[in-house]
Amino acid sequence: MNKYFYIDDNGRSPVEEFFQCIPDKITTRIYHYLDHIIENEGLLIGVAFRKLHGYPLEEIRIKERKNLHRVIIKVRIRDAIIVLHGFTKREGENTPQKELEIALERYLKFKSKLEL
Repeated sequence: MNKYFYIDDNGRSPVEEFFQCIPDKITTRIYHYLDHIIENEGLLIGVAFRKLHGYPLEEIRIKERKNLHRVIIKVRIRDAIIVLHGFTKREGENTPQKELEIALERYLKFKSKLEL
């Protein structure tokens, strides 16, 4: 199983740019969780992972004080993990719908390229 980061039409990786804006220790934990998923062949094990209700996506969740860092992924597209989107929200806030829509749009775009 491999991991791929979403790349936009301009050759940028918005998720890797997100990683540059959060503390290094959080980025390290995210990479650790991604590696954990790969080692366990796509199984989401542990409290840091959850499937997103109503979406064909999963998320990695990390809490840092009152900040909640989220990385939305898709596991098992042709035996790979696709890292689609990252954002930070405040504790107690609902996940903004626009963040879920960004991730879904990227997933559908990536999936359509595979089907060409």
